[in-house]
Amino acid sequence: MLDNPYEMVSDGLKSTIFTPESINDNGPEITLNTYLLLNAAASPDIAICLEGFAPIYRSLFDVSVLDDLGHVAPYLVQVDISSDVLDWWLADGYMKQWGIIICSPLSVIPLTRHLKKFTKITNAGRTYFFRFYQPKTFNHFIPNLTQEQLAEFFSPLYAVYAETADEPEQLMHYVYASNQLKIVKLALPMATQPEEISKHVAI
Repeated sequence: MLDNPYEMVSDGLKSTIFTPESINDNGPEITLNTYLLLNAAASPDIAICLEGFAPIYRSLFDVSVLDDLGHVAPYLVQVDISSDVLDWWLADGYMKQWGIIICSPLSVIPLTRHLKKFTKITNAGRTYFFRFYQPKTFNHFIPNLTQEQLAEFFSPLYAVYAETADEPEQLMHYVYASNQLKIVKLALPMATQPEEISKHVAI
């Protein structure tokens, strides 16, 4: 595992998740929005720092429960390539199971409404919170969905990215198109390490 994944993969990860910036499906050009879906239960810093950075964001939990559950709630955070909150997540939260990346033409409020539907599951008559936005859960959960469930979940999504368990230079990429789930482990473009640069400097 890389000693400093932020320095090595930051630029490569950004170029990956912000490409393309728009899509054209035999119609007008549609701009894609990029979001972090963060699990505040993964770190006490998340809810606090979101207030400090003040990006466009919404909780997937009802407002009525945020006083009690805001510190463990999932938050959908809109980012762009120069967002301070994105740099903070890359530096402090990448490879720590803080959340996943979503690309969608939807704006933050309708996308929040869509994702909110998947935060609870019922089993044996009991309802549980379901943290599908935790990368290891997402990587295990999504491939096991039925075609109907995949179509419902991905209907307004262009792509989802999730970190792996122990390979910061790899990023899982999920796309559902033509009734088929496509999963690719992407190799991120890597920054050159300082020692590699020094080898090529003439003395």
